[in-house]
Amino acid sequence: MSRMNIFKVIGKFERIHSEYLAAVLRASYDGDRELFTQFWQLAVDSDENWPVPTAAEIKTETFLNPGRVDITVFDRNSPRCLGVEVKTTEASTTDGQLATYQSGLEALYRKEYKRKIEVRMAYLTPFNHEHSPERATHSRREFCAFKREHSEAVHLSWLDVACIEPHVEDDLWSQHQEYVREVMCAPLSKEMRDFGSFFDAAVMEKFWTQLEASGVGIKGEQTPFDEISDINQLISALKLLINSPEANSTITKGNDVNDKVKKHSQSIHGPKHDALFAIADKYPWVWIEGEGNYGVRVAHHKHPSSGVSLCTVSENGVRIGQKRPARSNAQLS
Repeated sequence: MSRMNIFKVIGKFERIHSEYLAAVLRASYDGDRELFTQFWQLAVDSDENWPVPTAAEIKTETFLNPGRVDITVFDRNSPRCLGVEVKTTEASTTDGQLATYQSGLEALYRKEYKRKIEVRMAYLTPFNHEHSPERATHSRREFCAFKREHSEAVHLSWLDVACIEPHVEDDLWSQHQEYVREVMCAPLSKEMRDFGSFFDAAVMEKFWTQLEASGVGIKGEQTPFDEISDINQLISALKLLINSPEANSTITKGNDVNDKVKKHSQSIHGPKHDALFAIADKYPWVWIEGEGNYGVRVAHHKHPSSGVSLCTVSENGVRIGQKRPARSNAQLS
């Protein structure tokens, strides 16, 4: 029996990952402190004015008014507080959240200690300015807006955390490292990068974020319909490309499908197929083509004859993009 990675079963549920990280930090702090120390130094950018706590309290879900901070590390002997806001997807970024939590923590501890307490925020997201910045548009914007007022703030990627190696071997930590590298922060495949080259970079940034929110994978592999959390999010993502400047809305195309494709509407996933078919009904420059599996294609200025395949769909799942760039008739001659 192959080794199971429990985090691949859990998925990107933020509460689980923040609770797990906090538990690991507590265990390390109560033990050899190596992992805790490395994380702390990452989160404060090795600032000597913020040494490793000598009396740390590590909490999850610190409630404020409004909101709640995922992880707080409070040093009773300083006293000072590090707040860690955790995101496991780019799509969950919220504008103004860091500023709200900074002021909320300051107010919380000012009320408790009757004086101002030093507070810092660390933002932990899948990607940042060093790791796949093109996929961290929203989180980078939120962080940069916050950092203008709080220069000591740090934006971490989960990949930074996954680089921490504890002195004592821990299979669960190894599983989490693997999950971060292969799933949560997986780089775009060459196929996906090639697909992205058909459209404007700014459009693709929004597309990847919207796609992630839908539950569709971006590794160039088929995502089963059962794993797609929101078909409407997928449709919204495709519309970004359909309405992009590169799409040629002056061309009208008709569907080219057989009865086998049409029968997908009668399958268990019929509503999801119907949502994809409806795109072609709404946009004349989009069409469905196939004889079992089918593609949703969009007319494209650089590929006027063949267009570009937005996704390939089977009865039970969908794969984004196409395996090779489309070529026009002129290129084939």
